[in-house]
Amino acid sequence: MSVWNNLGSGGWGVAGNWIGGVPDAIGATASCTNLAGISFTHAIDLAVMGPFTVGIVNMLSSAVENFTFGHGTLMMQTLSPGVVAQVNVGVTATGPMLASVMTSNLTLQLNSNTNFLVNSPGAVLDLQAKVTGVGYVSTSGTGTLKLTNAANDYIGGTFLSGGGTVDISVS
Repeated sequence: MSVWNNLGSGGWGVAGNWIGGVPDAIGATASCTNLAGISFTHAIDLAVMGPFTVGIVNMLSSAVENFTFGHGTLMMQTLSPGVVAQVNVGVTATGPMLASVMTSNLTLQLNSNTNFLVNSPGAVLDLQAKVTGVGYVSTSGTGTLKLTNAANDYIGGTFLSGGGTVDISVS
């Protein structure tokens, strides 16, 4: 597992930004969690040395901190066709949360079926990225997954489970 270790923003492909090496392999895990309670949006740029492939992404935000992925391509792919890739979004505090964001200048390519676990009431994953590929999007948890890119063209469908919310509001 690789853990984001930059108190600010930076490039996904820069080894010094990660403990455990740059996550870039089928089935790899990338964890982005709170760093010393710093009040900051951590903008992670995937254009440098990308695209990148992972099987699991953990994005843990708080009322004062969040993660934004942008530029380039992030591919979700597991080692086995029967295993679902996972994007886990959680929060570490109560009250209004900052949304975790995958921006509109990012392409999220689903080479495997991918579940978005938004696991806390009040947690939001704002998926502005273009979602493409052969995998499906499923969502679980009690938070909100926002799908807002009109160019989404993934072919696997969208499935809901759990008590969360999916907000599909494309412009």
